[in-house]
Amino acid sequence: MKKLKILLAEDDTMIQRLTSYYLQRIGHVVDIAGNGREALVKFRSQNYDVVLMDIQMPVMDGIEAVKEIRKFETTLRDRVKTIIIALTTTANKQECIDAGMDGYAQKP
Repeated sequence: MKKLKILLAEDDTMIQRLTSYYLQRIGHVVDIAGNGREALVKFRSQNYDVVLMDIQMPVMDGIEAVKEIRKFETTLRDRVKTIIIALTTTANKQECIDAGMDGYAQKP
């Protein structure tokens, strides 16, 4: 399996620890952002293969962060569109897709 560089945008520290632990255990590199604004800053400064985006976060929620990420991507000619997966317990799947996410995973 290819080693991926993953941005995990999640405000819950327990979920941050568990998710990053399991992803790193299978060989991936994980950066963590505690809110949507921090995720946007990290995304603008580095290339990621995948973004796992919580929907409900402080400062900037996941929906708004993804919209900003997709806008930023349109300014880059040589960068491939990054896969963004919504992580949520409550958000509407269609709302996530409409915001520009590629997939949706329900958190337990």
